[in-house]
Amino acid sequence: ANAAVGVLFRHPGVLRGAVLLRPVMPYEPGAIGSLAGTGVLIAAGTHDPYAPEAVTQRLGQVLAAAGAAGTINGAEAAHELVERDLLVTEEWLGRSTPGGCRQPGAPSRSE
Repeated sequence: ANAAVGVLFRHPGVLRGAVLLRPVMPYEPGAIGSLAGTGVLIAAGTHDPYAPEAVTQRLGQVLAAAGAAGTINGAEAAHELVERDLLVTEEWLGRSTPGGCRQPGAPSRSE
C-alpha cells in the first residue's frame, strides 16, 4: 500500500486506481500533480496502531485535494486484514473496473 501511495504522490497518472490496504502516510508530500480520474480505496483498521485514524484521514484529504476519487472504509481491526476488507475490495473493484474483477461465472465471496 505504501509503495502505491508513493507512486500516486510522485508519478500521478501512472496508476488509474489503487486499493490501499492499511496504508500509512509515508511522508507529507509537496505539490502533487492531478489525480483526476484516479479511483482510490483506503481500507483502514479502526484500531490500527501503525495508521491511526487521523493519519488515514490526512492521506484521504491529500489524495482528494489532488483530484482522486477516494473512499475510506474502516474495519473493526488493527493492522491485520479481515474478511470485510476482502468483501469491500471485491465490491470496489467490481464498480471500478470494466467487467468487474471476477472470472465470468465465478461466485463472489458475498454469494
